Amino acid sequence: MGLAKIGNSDTLVNEIITQLSQAIIEGDFKPGDKLPSEAELCEQLGVGRNSLREAIRVLNAMGVVKTKRGQGTFLQDTISHEVFNPLIFRLILDPKNTTDVFELRVMVESIVVIMAIQKASPEEIKTIRDLV
Repeated sequence: MGLAKIGNSDTLVNEIITQLSQAIIEGDFKPGDKLPSEAELCEQLGVGRNSLREAIRVLNAMGVVKTKRGQGTFLQDTISHEVFNPLIFRLILDPKNTTDVFELRVMVESIVVIMAIQKASPEEIKTIRDLV
């Protein structure tokens, strides 16, 4: 898997989200896939459970993943455009908040990747992998 350990940082949750987004981009996770267990992700990323849980909560709120009690966390098959509304409204009210801008960027990139994966043919995915 393409996940890398994350160092200590004030933006640890955002870094976890970025790492998981990168794993999606690299094809480690596809729409509908079950993510590794919490313990496995903590070990792979080198982070604590609380930080990982917070990142998963953010991804849940964004509509990127869905947690099913007793079954695990799964990458959504589809993403609703409605997840953008609250963050866009916050950006309109306080456009100088760089954290919100970063979070919006992570959301947009995650959704674009998932949509691209859903719509891409096997040949297109191979071409992208070859280019990367």
